[in-house]
Amino acid sequence: MVSLKGGRPDDGFAIKREGAKWIVYYSERGGRSNIEKFDSEDAACRRLWTLVTDGLPVPEDLPG
Repeated sequence: MVSLKGGRPDDGFAIKREGAKWIVYYSERGGRSNIEKFDSEDAACRRLWTLVTDGLPVPEDLPG
């Protein structure tokens, strides 16, 4: 499961903007763990991609 609106999905990855940073994290049982902060949405999205695809490279034709 993936949430593109942040929050705390049950057992899933999420991405959210917090202030000037973008964060990617894992949510489980209402808590957040493995929080990573990024300066850009692009960097955060690319990290989320690698997490949900188990490390597959980001496709070359992605916008941004």
